[in-house]
Amino acid sequence: MIIASVQPLSPAADAGLQRGDIVLEVDGKPIRQVEDLQAALKDRRVGESVRMLLLRNDDRRVEVTLQLGRRPPILP
Repeated sequence: MIIASVQPLSPAADAGLQRGDIVLEVDGKPIRQVEDLQAALKDRRVGESVRMLLLRNDDRRVEVTLQLGRRPPILP
């Protein structure tokens, strides 16, 4: 799953996620599509941390720790 954007000052930005990163795993579980990522995070709470394995544009694999925050409101 490719990261399309990262909001400044967000938990994703704090963890070092970058636009174009490909999420390969969350806590060791393979991520192939958006639904996999949603399933891996759905029962987590604000403040919990997850390990993410990413593939960067330069073909490097990078592991980051992301502390979960509140989800932004969905605007109409």
